[in-house]
Amino acid sequence: MSTASEVRRAGAAIFQGILMSCALACVLASGAALAGIAEDVQALAARRDVSTREIQNQLDAMRGALTTAPASARREAQRLQAEVLIERGQFRAASEQLAQLIAHTEAVHDDQMLVRALVLKARLAYYRGQPEQQYEAARRAVSVAEPLGVQVLMARAQQALGMAYVRLGRNEDAMRTLLAALETAKKAGDVPLGGLILKSLAVVQTYVPDIARARQYVEEARRTIEPTGDQWLLSEIEILRAIVSGPIEDNTSDLPMLIRAHRMAERLELAFDEEISLVNLSDWYLNKKEWARAIEVSKQAVDVAMRFDEPEHSGLAYMNHGLALIGGDRAPEGIRQLEEAIAVFRRSGEDAFLANAIYEVAKAYERVGRMKDATAAYRDYRVVRDANEGRSRARLVAEMQERFDAERKQTEILRLREDNVRTTAAAETQRQRAMFWSIVAGLTIAAGVAIGLMFRRTQRVNARLVEANSQLAFLAERDSLTGLFNRRAMRAWIETQTVSSEVSPMALLLFDIDHFKAINDRLGHAIGDEIIIEFGQRVQALLRDGDRLARWGGEEFLVVLRGVSAHQLPALAQRILRSISDTPFGTSIGPVPVTASMGFVPFPLDPEAVDEGWEGHLAIADQALYRAKGSGRNAGFGVLALVAPWSEVRRGLAESFDSVIANGLVISDACRGGASLVDKVIPFGGRNYSPN
Repeated sequence: MSTASEVRRAGAAIFQGILMSCALACVLASGAALAGIAEDVQALAARRDVSTREIQNQLDAMRGALTTAPASARREAQRLQAEVLIERGQFRAASEQLAQLIAHTEAVHDDQMLVRALVLKARLAYYRGQPEQQYEAARRAVSVAEPLGVQVLMARAQQALGMAYVRLGRNEDAMRTLLAALETAKKAGDVPLGGLILKSLAVVQTYVPDIARARQYVEEARRTIEPTGDQWLLSEIEILRAIVSGPIEDNTSDLPMLIRAHRMAERLELAFDEEISLVNLSDWYLNKKEWARAIEVSKQAVDVAMRFDEPEHSGLAYMNHGLALIGGDRAPEGIRQLEEAIAVFRRSGEDAFLANAIYEVAKAYERVGRMKDATAAYRDYRVVRDANEGRSRARLVAEMQERFDAERKQTEILRLREDNVRTTAAAETQRQRAMFWSIVAGLTIAAGVAIGLMFRRTQRVNARLVEANSQLAFLAERDSLTGLFNRRAMRAWIETQTVSSEVSPMALLLFDIDHFKAINDRLGHAIGDEIIIEFGQRVQALLRDGDRLARWGGEEFLVVLRGVSAHQLPALAQRILRSISDTPFGTSIGPVPVTASMGFVPFPLDPEAVDEGWEGHLAIADQALYRAKGSGRNAGFGVLALVAPWSEVRRGLAESFDSVIANGLVISDACRGGASLVDKVIPFGGRNYSPN
C-alpha cells in the first residue's frame, strides 16, 4: 500500500513537472514572439527602400499581433503608421494618429517617443503649409529633447525647428539652428540624420538665395545618403538637385534630372514628392513654351494633388495647368483653372502663391478682353501683395523689438547689480563700522568704483538702445529696399496736409513698373530689386523738396506734388515716364529696358469733391492707371477736371470708369513715355531678355 501510494505521488509530481515545463515553454515562446514583433516593427520602421504601399501592407499584416505586443512596440507602430499616412497624402488620418500618440506618450511619460511624434507633427504642418503650427511643434520637441541628453533626438528636434524657421522667413535663425543640429548629429554618429540636415541647409540657401552654395549642400547630402539606401530621403534630395541644377530665376534646370526625380517619387509612392516633381517639371515646359507637354504634365500634377485628402494641395498644380492651357490657346479653360487655384490658395492661406495666381489671371482676363475683370483682379493682386509686405515688415519689426528687449533686460540686470553693490556696501558698513573703519573705507571706495564702472556700462547700453530705437523709428517709416517713405509714412504725411478746412492743391501720381513679374521670373528677384532701387532714384531726382515719393507696395510708387495745377500734370507725367523709358537700367548683369504706367489726378478735383478725401481721389488715379495699362503700357492717363456735377461723376465712377470718360463727364488727358526698347530683344551677359 505504501509502495502504491508512493508510486501515485511520484506520478503526480512527474505530471505536475511536465505541466510546469509546458507552461514555462509557452511563456518563453510567448515572450520570444512578443520580442519578435517588437523587432519586426523596428525593422519595418527602418525600411526606406520600398514604397509606402508596401510598408502599409506589412503594417496591416501585423495589426493582429500588435494587440498583444509591448506598449513600446505599439507606439512605434503608431508613429510609423502616421509617417506612412503623411507620405501618402492622408493628412487628416495622420493628424488623428499623431494626436492619439502624443496624448498617450504624455500620459506614460515616454519623452523619447514624444520628441519623435512632435518632429513628425512639425513635418505634417510643413506639408500642410501651416508654418505657425510647424514652429510650435518643433519648438516643443526641442524643449522636451533638451533635458533628455540624447543627441540623436536633439538633432532631430533642431532640424525640425530649423525648417520651421525657413517657412517663417527667418533664414538666419534657420542656418544657425541647422548647423547646430548637424554638429549634434555628427557627434551622435547618425549618418542618415546628417544627410537630412544637409538637405535642409540646401533648402535654406534656395531662399537666401545662394544657388551655388545650395548645390554644394545638396551634393554633400546625396553623397552622405546614397550608401545608406534611404530611398525616401534620396527622392527629396533628387528633387532639390533638379531645382538647383540651373539658375532658379531662369528655370533652366536639368530636364533629365527633373524626370528622374519624378520617376523616383512615383516608384516609392511618395505623394508630396510626386506632386512637387510634376509641378517643377511642368514649370520647365512652361518656361520653354512647350505647351502640349506642359498641359500633359500639369494635368498629371493636378491628378496627383487630388489624391490628397486636403484639397488645399492642388493650388500650384491648378495654376500651372491653367498657365499651360492659356499658352496652348485654350484661354477659357485656363482661366477656370487659375480661378480654381485662387480659391485653393485663399482657403489654404498661401498668400505668396495667391498673389501670383491673381496676377496671372489678371493678365489672362486682359488677354481675352475681359478688362473689367482684369482691373478688379489687378486691384486684388495689389491688396494681397501689400498685405504680404505688411506682414513681412511686422515680422522684421517684431524681431528687432525682440533684440531691443534683450538689451533692456541686460540694462535691468546691470541696474540690479548696482543696487546689490550699494546694499552690500551699506550692510557691510553698518555691521563693521565700530571696528573696521579703514576696511569699511576701502570697501566703500571699491564699491564706488564698481558702481561707476557699471554706471558707465549702463550708459553705453542705453546709448545703444537710443540708437536702436531711432533705427526702429526710421525703419517704421522707410521702405527697407529703397530708403523711400513706405505706405504707412506716406499716408500719415498726406493726412497732415489735408487736416485743415482749406486744403492746399496737390496732385496724386500712382504708377508701377510694366511687366515687373516677368522681370523677376526671368532675371531673378535680385535684379528686380536693383531695378526698383534705380526706379526710385530716377523719379526722386525729378521732384522738388516739397514733393513726396513713396514705395506704395511691390513695384508700385506714389508721388504727391504740391502747388501744381491740373493743366501741368500731363507734361509732368510724361517727363517722369520718359526718364524711365529713355535709358535702360544699369544692373549687375547688364542694361535692362524698363517702362512704367501711370494714373494721375489733382486733389481736390472740385470744391465739392473735397469730402471724398485724398483716398477717394487715389482710387480715381488707380482706375486711370489701369486705363493706361490697357492702352499698351508705357503710358499715363489722368482725370483733370469735372464737366458734370460731382454727384453725377461720383455715381458714374462707382459703375464704370470708362463710361465716365466716354460720356464726357470729366476732362481727361493721356501721355506716353519715350520710344520703348522693352519689346525688343536686348542681349546682355550671354542671355536674352524678351518680356511678354
